[in-house]
Amino acid sequence: MKRLTAGGSAGGSSGGVGTSGDPRRPDAVKKYVPPVVNAEDLPIDMASMMAVFFGIAGVMMRQKLACWLALLCAAQALANMKYVEHDLKQIITALSFAVMGIVTNYFAPVPVHPAASGAASGQ
Repeated sequence: MKRLTAGGSAGGSSGGVGTSGDPRRPDAVKKYVPPVVNAEDLPIDMASMMAVFFGIAGVMMRQKLACWLALLCAAQALANMKYVEHDLKQIITALSFAVMGIVTNYFAPVPVHPAASGAASGQ
């Protein structure tokens, strides 16, 4: 078993590194290149998918809670976005459904049933 000496080399030979004992080699450094990710290979972003589902449910069934949940899930998906090119479309869709649901639930006129108004007037 060889032991390291004070110079940093094993067995007393210099090993071509020098006497300073610095084992780093700048010529062997490779720059990191992130892998190319296909749109089909991306994992599903659950927050943005839930935001779309809650947004559609809030618009179709006129549920205020579903619209607010859609807005919260869309904000979470926006905060945790990893791939901007792929996730931005789904988050914009989720936000539009959430805002559309909130607007239609709070600012839409309340439907008046003609049978209820006719019975109240005594006709």
